Amino acid sequence: MGVGASPGDEFYAQPYVYVSPWPRFDGQNLPELPPPGHWHTDGFLGAVITGEDVLAFKDRRRGLLSFVDGAFDIARARLGA
Repeated sequence: MGVGASPGDEFYAQPYVYVSPWPRFDGQNLPELPPPGHWHTDGFLGAVITGEDVLAFKDRRRGLLSFVDGAFDIARARLGA
């Protein structure tokens, strides 16, 4: 499982945090992520939350950790780990 942050790239013009499962699982019928996270399926498969969304949390630390923990748990379950 890859967990990381990007300063921005060709996919997002702002910083973002991602959780990418490995091996990559089927990108069909993906479960809902903790809001406001979303699945990115073009170029890589990963749960993504943008920097703008993190800054909108009242408690940024708690919101970001909730997203990462939730996305990690979803990916682990989908991988059967």
